Amino acid sequence: MGFELRALWSKKRLGEVHVTAVQAREAGTCPDGEEPLDWLLLTTFPVHTLDDAIRVVRAYTQRWLIERLHYTWKTGTRWRSSQLESFDALCKWATLHLSVAAHRQHILHLSRTQPELPADEIFARDEMDAALLLFKKHRKDAPALGSTPSLGTMVDIIARLGGYIGKSSGGPPGIKTFGRGMDRVADAAEVVAMLRANGHMPTSNDGFG
Repeated sequence: MGFELRALWSKKRLGEVHVTAVQAREAGTCPDGEEPLDWLLLTTFPVHTLDDAIRVVRAYTQRWLIERLHYTWKTGTRWRSSQLESFDALCKWATLHLSVAAHRQHILHLSRTQPELPADEIFARDEMDAALLLFKKHRKDAPALGSTPSLGTMVDIIARLGGYIGKSSGGPPGIKTFGRGMDRVADAAEVVAMLRANGHMPTSNDGFG
């Protein structure tokens, strides 16, 4: 089916977009006492086969992650504070911050789904040591400098640097506290990198003894 696109205020016709309706009904997996899912999805993605329809449905199941990405982009980065006047420059600035938002949201997602991953699969050594150095000022029982905590522990540490007070606050770290912590860690990691470059810090875990 086709839909006309019109300008919001002038109602001027802008063109036509063709969409396909995909209906997905839950069968055999609905828990007792609950209504089965019944989605009617409109998509501009070309649907010619069952596999195409499945791709549309699977994409829709990722809507929460997509919503969180946009939320992170708006609240967890500084792109809206830009005073750039050029549209092209503003687009580049916004795109750069979108990549930062995607990276941070990915880390949060992994910390909740795979918290036991070694943190060095995501963070560089300088970032980890910067976070541990900052955290050691607040907690005597902080992991030792040069160690490699789990991803869940590292995200918790970074979020605490951004104001997170623990699960008693209502749940796992959120993007606001994690984002503030990451900003602090990013600045500190540059200092750690300079110290290492000048031989004032060990360059590997072994050097911390």
